[in-house]
Amino acid sequence: MSCFCLLSGPRCTDPRDEGKGKEKLLKYFYDPRSQGCVPFFYRGEGGSSNRFSSDRDCVKACSPKVCSLPKDEGACFAAIPKYYYDTEEKMCLMFLYRGCNGNANRFDSREDCHNMCAGQKKGTMLSLLRYPKVQKLY
Repeated sequence: MSCFCLLSGPRCTDPRDEGKGKEKLLKYFYDPRSQGCVPFFYRGEGGSSNRFSSDRDCVKACSPKVCSLPKDEGACFAAIPKYYYDTEEKMCLMFLYRGCNGNANRFDSREDCHNMCAGQKKGTMLSLLRYPKVQKLY
């Protein structure tokens, strides 16, 4: 099991802990096994430090190499348009996400992909070309 938790250290490896209380707040935790951020409901009090307000905050803190992960369409039977950063093409491309599993190199929009992966040094996140193209889907 490997973890790209270079930025926040133990925060990204703490187990998920929903905490105590009566609230149901949507939060995200970093799962080292899937190398991605997973939603959960936080109860409002206590819990571990592996808790983020948004998927984007979680990815930024715990997955600095997210853009170099391979495309992973996931499992299940959905066909949800998403974007991933392609290290060979050096741009964001569209793919169909199957709805579950997969990895953190998956973005809701080309803009989100670009914002996460553009302008980074080689070896962490690769740079993005100015005019991305859409991958042909068959």
